Amino acid sequence: MKQKKVLISYCSADKKYAAALQNFLHENGFQNWLDPYDIPREGKYGESINQSIAECTCCILLFTDEPGQSLWLAKVIERIQICQKPMIPLSIEEIRLEDGIDEESEVLSKTVSALRTIFRMEDEAGKRNKGGSGKKTVIMGEYYYGVDKSTRPLEWIVLENRKNRQLLLSKYVIDNTSYHLNGEVLSWRHCTLRTWLNTTFIDQAFTESEKALFLETERTKTKNIFYDTEDDPKCSDKVFLLSVEEVKKYFSTSEESGCHPTPYAEEKGVFTSGYCLWWLRTPGDAVGMQTYVNAGAKISYEGCYQQRPAVGLRPAVWVRKTR
Repeated sequence: MKQKKVLISYCSADKKYAAALQNFLHENGFQNWLDPYDIPREGKYGESINQSIAECTCCILLFTDEPGQSLWLAKVIERIQICQKPMIPLSIEEIRLEDGIDEESEVLSKTVSALRTIFRMEDEAGKRNKGGSGKKTVIMGEYYYGVDKSTRPLEWIVLENRKNRQLLLSKYVIDNTSYHLNGEVLSWRHCTLRTWLNTTFIDQAFTESEKALFLETERTKTKNIFYDTEDDPKCSDKVFLLSVEEVKKYFSTSEESGCHPTPYAEEKGVFTSGYCLWWLRTPGDAVGMQTYVNAGAKISYEGCYQQRPAVGLRPAVWVRKTR
């Protein structure tokens, strides 16, 4: 059975009540951990709270009516909504006792009942979902999201989970860019998109502590079996594109490989008709042609010109596990 994971997000001044709630939930069979929401962390509001929200099944937001909490609460609520996690707001005033919390309160009884319902629905959904549609997601980095270039945390799906590392793929197409800008190129090693991903993008979207988690991995040979073209780049990257072989390995249906663009990417011209287009690093039918996943979520083996502006960017990374 899947372990129950509850994140208790609280103001550091209320640690006593958060710890009491943590013990209460443990006694009721819920695995949980604490994360204060009002302590500034390195980077763009901190990877710790982002990662905690992404990894939990449900978030309990412990709060009071004290002034000064509204800014931090708004930040946490925004991230909970982005990750589409169930949230249970819990006012300390409704459960507070002088030396802790009232474990017999009706509010806590309703909270336990709500958690059990959430986890039951999660288990039922897990039985229905297979492959990519049921894959775990994590939060890491921050990039343009809105048409006004407002930013949001980047959400990634976990394609492969090993003992000490994970393969992540952006959940959305995040930008619109050509595969190669200057003429024609056969190898991923020499394309301008690879250079941009591993310099400009990585520096813009991630904090130093996040970049320290990235693993530089070797790109293996990839072959287009329909047109007998191949690329053996002999290079290593921190950020890269999936190959045709990897798409077939990690996605068993078109519903799983289908992807939608962010408002920013769509505004920049990513073609969308049902799903949107996104680049792969396997060559197409000739030099200067590049494979991609089309709007029907199928692999286009013939490919398109590497300068085509309508194909979107869906980066992939290998990272060290942090928890």
